[in-house]
Amino acid sequence: MSRRVLVLLTGIALLSGCGSPPPDSSPRRMPEGTRESASARAAGRDLFMQHCARCHGTAMENRRQVSDRFRSPAPDFTEPAYRRADPGDLFQAIRQGRAGVGMPAWAPHFSEEQTWQLVAYLLSRS
Repeated sequence: MSRRVLVLLTGIALLSGCGSPPPDSSPRRMPEGTRESASARAAGRDLFMQHCARCHGTAMENRRQVSDRFRSPAPDFTEPAYRRADPGDLFQAIRQGRAGVGMPAWAPHFSEEQTWQLVAYLLSRS
């Protein structure tokens, strides 16, 4: 095999590992009663304040560019449109992150239960 072909194949192999993380195979349906649970929302609020408020604002209204490393402002979760948001989509966005805008993946840090608690809190604020 020529050196040029070997270099090309090595480059392709390296680039193939640079894509998005594999889709999270976690459940996308919010567990029954989580959205209505005051304790789930309270736990979600605690997680939000500890891990998310820095970028999203304590009242989730943060529409400004937080830093140069983010490509767009954090979403305003108090907007009424989020009331109709698919809980599974929010779950996936939290677990996988949003690389295009600089949001990290939280799957390594939050359990599925914690992620659903956070989703319940976000939905309660819209």
